Amino acid sequence: MMFYLCFLAIVATTLAAKSECNTKGNTESCCTDVIGSSLCANVTWVPAKKAIDVSTSFGALHLLEYEFSKNNTHFCAGQDTVKACVSVANFTVSATGCCGCLHIDLSLGPLHLTETTGCFAFGTPHCAIAQCDAFNSCDSCDSLPNCGYCAASQSCMSGTQAGPQSGTCAADKWLFHKAQCNASPPSPPSPPALSFNNKK
Repeated sequence: MMFYLCFLAIVATTLAAKSECNTKGNTESCCTDVIGSSLCANVTWVPAKKAIDVSTSFGALHLLEYEFSKNNTHFCAGQDTVKACVSVANFTVSATGCCGCLHIDLSLGPLHLTETTGCFAFGTPHCAIAQCDAFNSCDSCDSLPNCGYCAASQSCMSGTQAGPQSGTCAADKWLFHKAQCNASPPSPPSPPALSFNNKK
């Protein structure tokens, strides 16, 4: 029995399958499929408060709702057996917007999930200081809130969900969320078959 519980805990922390994020106005919604259920977070930028409202869920279970500000970036709710903690890494607030990355820690009895649900950047190119072009892979590029990866040019560029701040990248090739990096790229075409003619 103990082996089974340990196996569940290990599986839960390593088998996050597919993630998807959508941005509409000042709200970003991200869900990650984890062991047959969705771990979701909605992040809404509230300019008047210079804060974000975050609500999280795991399947049908509502986890927590909380308002995060520049000086308040971590919150936990629940007891030892059922507990959810949300933190905002690299939370940067400017006069025009904010950016950061949302992390969720969830404990449900023996099951423990740790997931970065997504990074967000609302209305500001001024996020945590990073030279995006110093990163050469999609995973490392998209782990920063102010960088996105252009699959067409295979380069890391400064930008937001809407696209790069400088330079160009087709919308369907712009990967701002780390989860998009894990999507299977189309297979390259097979090289033509070679034939040898042994005529003399």
